[in-house]
Amino acid sequence: MRLTAIATPLWLASFQLLTCTYGGVDLRTRDSRAISVPSSQFFDGDDGPWSSFSIQAGTPPQPFRVFVSTSISATWLILPVGCSAGALTCPSERGNVYNVTASTTWREQGNHILLIGEDLIPTAAGTFGNDTVGIGNGGPTLSDQVVAGIATGQFWLGMFGLNPKATNYTPTDPGQPSFMTTLRQQNLIPSLSYGYTAGNQYRLKTVLGSLTLGGYDSARFAPNDITFPLAANNTADLIVGIQAIKSTDSNGKSHDLLSSGILAHVDSSVADIWLPAESCALFEQAFGLVYDSVNMLYPVNSTWEATLKALNPNVTFTLGNGASGGPTVSITLPYAAFDLQATWPKYPNGTRYFPLQRATNPANYTLGRTFLQEAYLTVDYERGNFSISQAIFPDSLGKNIVPITAPDNSTTNPSSSSQPTSSSSSNSTKIGIALGVVLGLLLLISAIAIFLLRRRRSQRNTSARSQSQSHSPRSPSLLSHLRKFTKYTRPPPFSRSSSGRTIRIDETFDKVEMNTDIDHSRYEAPGSEPNQESRTLLPPPAAFSDQEPARNFSNHFPSELGGDTQHVHPPRSGTEDFQPQEMYASGSFAPIELPATEEPLLMPQSQSSTADSPAEADAGAVRRSSSGRKGSLRSLRGGRPGLHHRHSTLDSLPSAPSEGGTPEPREGEFFSPISPVGERAEWTGGEEAGR
Repeated sequence: MRLTAIATPLWLASFQLLTCTYGGVDLRTRDSRAISVPSSQFFDGDDGPWSSFSIQAGTPPQPFRVFVSTSISATWLILPVGCSAGALTCPSERGNVYNVTASTTWREQGNHILLIGEDLIPTAAGTFGNDTVGIGNGGPTLSDQVVAGIATGQFWLGMFGLNPKATNYTPTDPGQPSFMTTLRQQNLIPSLSYGYTAGNQYRLKTVLGSLTLGGYDSARFAPNDITFPLAANNTADLIVGIQAIKSTDSNGKSHDLLSSGILAHVDSSVADIWLPAESCALFEQAFGLVYDSVNMLYPVNSTWEATLKALNPNVTFTLGNGASGGPTVSITLPYAAFDLQATWPKYPNGTRYFPLQRATNPANYTLGRTFLQEAYLTVDYERGNFSISQAIFPDSLGKNIVPITAPDNSTTNPSSSSQPTSSSSSNSTKIGIALGVVLGLLLLISAIAIFLLRRRRSQRNTSARSQSQSHSPRSPSLLSHLRKFTKYTRPPPFSRSSSGRTIRIDETFDKVEMNTDIDHSRYEAPGSEPNQESRTLLPPPAAFSDQEPARNFSNHFPSELGGDTQHVHPPRSGTEDFQPQEMYASGSFAPIELPATEEPLLMPQSQSSTADSPAEADAGAVRRSSSGRKGSLRSLRGGRPGLHHRHSTLDSLPSAPSEGGTPEPREGEFFSPISPVGERAEWTGGEEAGR
């Protein structure tokens, strides 16, 4: 049993090492897989066809289609009041509505302002609370997540926040962890990172958006060596320098669309590209756009749309860490990326528009979802950097999910200011070697433990069979006593003397003293004597007849021990100095315990209770003698005192007492000492609400 207790945890530890679930954060952090968030397979939105993603919220779970937000940390969902009573298709068009009263895990935290970007949308409020949120159908589900119910039409679908910053409901609130932070703290992703591209409908046969938590999809972009440090801003931390914007049409004609470099925020929460008014004016000249100040859009009629499609101008954004200088990366968008359609409620009827917005101050410069149709964004919060790469669209578009491992000095605090570094393959190799060595040692120890356990069991089984064969439960024979407790030497052969009497050739025999029964009567086996010519016959073992008259012990021994009366026994002189070897009495052997039934034992009945049935009355009667005293715990068949026989059913109770007061046992019945009737017996700091 001890070896089993050792081997079992060792095997369990080995299995847990293989599955990277043993030992807490460090092991699981190194080997956790990135999570690919499933697309909803739909293109939604009132400001263009955007690939949405599937999540669930509430208990029981309610399904939703949402967009990805790189700036907020909470989950925003549309409330039923966001749809008018007569708009039957509105809930479906808005990705389904969130019924907080139907969720048993919803805990409301009050109404708060929705903060996103800087003045990108009019001020709106939402009803905040905590609820269960899950990814897709069957993905990770986390409890007590920050959820905001919104009704504003500024965001047509809900939002799934990727920012790891905490949300504060009050100034004294320590902060509610974000979904990303909770995933990292529970070791469900290898690092606090993600990869995202918005997808589009104009490439191939539509390209769905791609979102990977804890890694990126290397099949969706062309890598480069440019990295950008994260900015120290609660909501606008993905800051890049736009050093140049240039368009080139199919005729080779080009236009510079940015007079000087600017810093802009990358934010998938909004669809448009927000640029300075001067840059918007350059776009108007190059593309023949007219601004609609009422609806704040650049509508494009069908005639001019056909002209622009024929020219097919490409727009290239040159990005760097600053507004000028340093290494840069170029992201090129075809005209199709700007050819979007606005629907109700933005326009009563579907209208083509160019997704460009005039920013009122530098804090509003933003590269929105339009830009991310052709760009792949990879963000690593634990290293404090991100990268932007050109999205690619091969004919056979597949997935190649690559996890981003945490750096050696990683913490789960998103405010960590670790410098941008690359993943170290040597560290992963060292960890793999260490785990392999530990696992090998555990397997070796387990194998040795199991071998010793089987060997011990085999020895026990052999010993048990030997004892079962040599010790009869009824009356062990004297021969079995001799073979187990003495070193018996077979006597030498006999010879005839000249007088015709039988004598032994050898003179030496070991004198052995042994017990034959429970009364300690002793029998002396043949021993050594001086060499004598005259011998006497061994008398028959009549001394044993008074112990058990019905049995003839002379028939149980070989002729060498006196079973054959023709053998000679040397007479004792009384002067020999022999050392008798004491034998165990037959009554001193451990009794063989009768096997109990597999049924559960019944517990004692309360003394204050009375018999409610004839069976209980009989049970009470057999436990007492006619004088009212409790019966003996001794077996009715003469078992030794103190040997208790267990019973677990009422069927094994003795029969009712006879007239003399003594119970009459049935065949195989014992008194039971147990009454047959009775009861069985992180991330610190944070943002204000909405971030």
